Amino acid sequence: MKKILVLDDDEDMLNLVKLTLEEAEYEVTILSNPNEIYPVFYEYNPDLVILDVHLKGVDGQAISRELKDLKEDAKVAVLLCSGDKEIAEDLIESRAQGFLLKPFKKEELISKVESILRSHANTIIDLPTKNSFIKRVAS
Repeated sequence: MKKILVLDDDEDMLNLVKLTLEEAEYEVTILSNPNEIYPVFYEYNPDLVILDVHLKGVDGQAISRELKDLKEDAKVAVLLCSGDKEIAEDLIESRAQGFLLKPFKKEELISKVESILRSHANTIIDLPTKNSFIKRVAS
């Protein structure tokens, strides 16, 4: 079962996304606090990360870049979501694989997730462990 990590500061949106993706037979972990993303990311080792772009005090695009920079050869699939359609133009900078305009229909979410996971099926590799990251930072 594919694992998806979702970060959004809107609890209603989180619960809707979780329910929708679980109905589509994905394993889903949700977060509303951006400060929890990195430890959960390492622990959960998701196949896909879904990020809200406009989080309270944090830029979802910056998180996308940081997740991809944690290990240069890690192929982390990221889907950005926002109510601002202008954000879609900045996907190259954030290095995300997709964008979904809020509000979206359940079918749009599932379709986008399936498309991203299918296109990354052969490129996603194991992420570094928490200990290997700590060793890398310490050296």
